[in-house]
Formats: sequence, structure tokens, C-alpha cells
Amino acid sequence: MAITGSSESVVLLVRHGRGRGRLQAFGDGWLRRLARTRPELRRRIHVHETGSQSLPQLAKVACVVFLLADPVRELYPACYAEASAIAEKAKQRGIRLVNAPDALSNTIKSVQARLWTHAGIPCAPCQPFESREALERLANSATFPVIVRGDLLHAQQSTFVCRSPDEVRALPMDQVAYPGQMVRFIDSRASYLSAPLDSVFARYYHRCRTYVFGRHVVPGAIYFSTSPIVGSDTATWARYAGNGRFAEPLAWIRREDRQIVAADMAFANSSPLHPQLMRQAANVLGLEFAGLDHVVLADGSVVFWEANPHFYIAPFRDTPLPIARHIWPRTRRIHDAIGMFLAELLDPRSGGDELGGSEAVTLTVAGGRTAGVRGTRGPPVRDREPIT
Repeated sequence: MAITGSSESVVLLVRHGRGRGRLQAFGDGWLRRLARTRPELRRRIHVHETGSQSLPQLAKVACVVFLLADPVRELYPACYAEASAIAEKAKQRGIRLVNAPDALSNTIKSVQARLWTHAGIPCAPCQPFESREALERLANSATFPVIVRGDLLHAQQSTFVCRSPDEVRALPMDQVAYPGQMVRFIDSRASYLSAPLDSVFARYYHRCRTYVFGRHVVPGAIYFSTSPIVGSDTATWARYAGNGRFAEPLAWIRREDRQIVAADMAFANSSPLHPQLMRQAANVLGLEFAGLDHVVLADGSVVFWEANPHFYIAPFRDTPLPIARHIWPRTRRIHDAIGMFLAELLDPRSGGDELGGSEAVTLTVAGGRTAGVRGTRGPPVRDREPIT
């Protein structure tokens, strides 16, 4: 659908300049896709990078979207100061802000847990600490196992699983990040004890990623791991990363890989799980553009681990099992949802049909059985045009 309204209005994206922030050229993948598929929209999206000589002009700006690494105030104070100046100018003009600079500190782990708990959003209980002494005091009264992690960090940096006070006290002095938090560990496998023995949800820990872009909610992926700390480096398909990508044909032969890929594909190709709750989890933190990490329990409920507004969408070549997992159409679905969200910032009528209207999803596991939530599963997308 073409964008209507004033042809002069634009969306301003504010991201880190070269050598700043966590991810360089954030958003280039979906901006390139917009240039190909919706050039009239791409022309109305302007990009400002922090560290530029001057602040951007706002005369034609309808909305400012801050695509900055979080927590920006605490980790990137110079970028925060520049972004805050832009936000203040925008507010004086009555311009809408998305992921405002101050909201990007709400993803500090202890802060987001407090905000989610207050709003009734299910998340793991946690307690913050500022020093080694405070951490060891918490260990004396904690319910184990627990996760000890940095309060300001993403990507499982400085993250440890401890099963006793002695394990907490044994953590290397130079590897614990401060400030930090102690999180009660929730074993996602426990709720699947009554599932069939070959259920991947019963055998492995897992973590789901779901994206929220305004009113659009898009399932991303499920990672399974033998480690309680689930991430790209610990996932079962990590062996297919790097040069391991040449062994991808084995994923069709190995029964375990087939089951895991099937569960991941079912999640990604389905209607999103609890879209209203996903939007609420982002909005409570002041965010409209975020990736949400969570687990899915056997009864269909979810427990949130963290929100990440500065997420990484790996390119095809860096994604494990990209062919088996149909990464091209999945990435395109995410990019197109971002495009619809940006179009709606210019004209609410222009974004397209809402992604994320269903409250249910079916997760198909080995042998055709289902785990998680009962509901409707949409057909897989088969178009495989590469994303560059």
C-alpha cells in the first residue's frame, strides 16, 4: 500500500556512528530491503549517526526512532547526551519518539524485572548487587540454582549458573560483572516432564526470541541447548557455525537435528504466541521496537528473560543451518514487519495487515506431536529470494 499524507514528512532513525555502540550500521539489512521493495518509503527514512558534526534538522520529521545500544546512558554516555538533545528538540516540536533515550535504560536487568513484576508480566525473580560482598550475602539466603549475570550486559556476557552458595563464592573475582543481579533459575524442561520422552522441550533447555515492532509481533527463533545458559554459542546447532556450515546436509540425517529444526520452524512459521502480552512487555519498558527473550512452558504460558531493543539479525552466511531452517523467508518476514511499522509512523493506514493478531500457536515436535500451546499454525513461507 502506498504511503499517503504529507510527502514532506520523514522518519528519522538515530543510531551509533562508526566506532560507537555495540553493532555498527544497525538496520542496514532491512533498510536495503525497503529500498528494493518499498522505495517510496525508504526515501522518507533519514538516518542520523551519533558523533556527527551537528544535530539533525527536524523541520520535516514526523517521528524519531532511537536505534541505540542499551543501556545507552550507562554504557555510551556521549551518545546518550547527543540523543537526549535530539529528543528534547523533538519534544519541543511535538514530534513522536520511539524507544526514547531514557527508556533505553529500562532494559537494565534489575530495572526491567521490577517494571515487569509491577505490571504483572511473568519474569524470573531477581536481586541486584553492587559488590562481591553483596553477592555473597545474597547467596546465603538464595533459592538455588541461580543465574549470576551482569546487570547492564547482553549476549550472556559474564553469566554463570550456580547451584550452591559455595559455587557463588567460587566465581572468579575478575569475571563477575558489577553491577550484577542474581536471578532465580527457571528450568524450562520441568513443565514438559509429562511430554513424550523424545520431546526436545523435555530434553533441552530453550530460549525463544519474539520481535515487537509497534502493533506487529513476529516470532523469531528457538534455540535449544544442553546448557542452562542458552545462546548462539551453546545452542545444539553451534557445531554448524563457521566452517561447520559445510556439514549442513547432516542435519537432514541426524534425527536429533531434524527434531530441533522442526520445533524451531514451527515456532517461526506460526502466529505469534500471546501477541498482546508481547506488546505489553515491550511497552511497559517504554519500548515499541524490541526483541524479547522468553521460554514457553508446557501449558502455553511464557516467562520473560530480557528485552533487547538493539538486537542482532544475523545475515544468511552467519546463521546456523540457514537452508534447513528457511532463514531467507524468515528474515524477510522480520524486515517487512519493520517496514510496516515505519510506514505506520508516517501514516497509520499504510503499514499493512497486523502481524500478531492470534493468541495461540502450535509447536510441533518429533513424531507430529505438539508441545506448548494449542492453537493455529500458519503455512510455511516458501519464497527463498536471498536477502543482501
